[in-house]
Amino acid sequence: MKIAVHTAVCVAFMAMLCTANEPAWDLAEAEKRIRQHRMSDAVVEITLPDGIQAPAGVTVTIDQTGHEFHFGGFLGPVRVYHDRPELQTFLKQFSQVFNYATLPFYWSQHERQPGTWMLNEHTEKAMRFAREQGMTTKGHPMMWHNTLPAFVEKEPRVDQIDRYVMDHVRMLASEYSQVDQWDLYNETPGIRLKPAENGARRWVESLGGPGPCTQKIVSAVRQVQPGGYFLLNHFRHDDPQYHDQIRYCLDHGVDFSAIGIQTHMHKKSDVITPEQLWDMLQRFAQYKKPIHLTEVSIVSCEPLSDWRQVQQQEAAVERARRNHGPDPAIPSTPDGERRQAESLREFYTIAFSHPNVEAIVWWSLSDEKAWRGMPSGLLDTQLNPKPAYETLDQLVNHQWRTSESCDVDEQGRVSFRGFRGDYRVTLAKDGVKLEGTFRLTEENADAISVSLH
Repeated sequence: MKIAVHTAVCVAFMAMLCTANEPAWDLAEAEKRIRQHRMSDAVVEITLPDGIQAPAGVTVTIDQTGHEFHFGGFLGPVRVYHDRPELQTFLKQFSQVFNYATLPFYWSQHERQPGTWMLNEHTEKAMRFAREQGMTTKGHPMMWHNTLPAFVEKEPRVDQIDRYVMDHVRMLASEYSQVDQWDLYNETPGIRLKPAENGARRWVESLGGPGPCTQKIVSAVRQVQPGGYFLLNHFRHDDPQYHDQIRYCLDHGVDFSAIGIQTHMHKKSDVITPEQLWDMLQRFAQYKKPIHLTEVSIVSCEPLSDWRQVQQQEAAVERARRNHGPDPAIPSTPDGERRQAESLREFYTIAFSHPNVEAIVWWSLSDEKAWRGMPSGLLDTQLNPKPAYETLDQLVNHQWRTSESCDVDEQGRVSFRGFRGDYRVTLAKDGVKLEGTFRLTEENADAISVSLH
């Protein structure tokens, strides 16, 4: 008996030791963190229409109808479909897996002459759709040197550029207050890659660099939207100047809301393993700000070898589309789609498990007219779901969504543990289906009262 007990204790100890030594980026460990950080215990107190508590023993169903977490996508491709019958299919597939929409507010597309701002039709349509679906929306971006109108880019006077930019960001914050969140100055450290004569570069340098520039923009938009949600965003997570920008803002009390990190994986060196993703998130977690993975691209072809190949591919695609010639897009392959789906599962599982991550935004829903002509969509060119889309749907709508049947106790309550978000509770009484709704958050310390009707 003593030997048996000793053996059992040793086995249990070794199991605990193995679990403790599992790497943080292991998917099994990530699933444990998901249940720790993304779920909450709930006690729901149910009242019938007559004000009487629900009778003990009756069974109710608890169904999650929406996530607290932002599973997002980019609605810029609405421009491809906005006057075509396929638009409804595109939007239906979008809303099936996303509750968070990034909207294209590229300055040069909406204002070609000073004072002639007009939001284009496809952006209006995308914004209206997102609001009708109850999605959280983000404007992308308030400012970006790659989408400046010519009158700003070529303006010789820095003080006039300053007026243009500050009037523009204040206008967006004021006129589009229905947009929930905003990217501030997109990819600010990347300004060093622009020619010295570029208007935005001259303006940023006149202010002292990305940090002071961010400080000035945040100060302006906070005057318009004191409670607004404003993000930094950059294309290189390992860019020292991005970390300098973040530290400057923290050291100088710049009131930004979250850190945005882009993860486009079009070339081999940009492909992020689960271990690399976890390490990257841990590095940004030191800043104690929510993290948004703002632009995720995983291709379903072989990633290109280097940056030169990416540039050549992008240039060829832009040239062909500008001249209405044959599109030199790289086709998706069965093996590539299998790898894309598996990489998506790993990426989302690790990211969703990190407590600092607040949003994941997939960039290209469809392969049609995809950025750089590379198949990073979740749908093919005919809007049919690829394996990656089915994987995301399974994660978001099944694996990480709560549905329970519970018996009411003597106090008219039910208890369960579920993913945070919106819920519907249903009870059948005398052949009539009664329903009520509630929201489960991390802060739900007390019983949640729900009146059925």
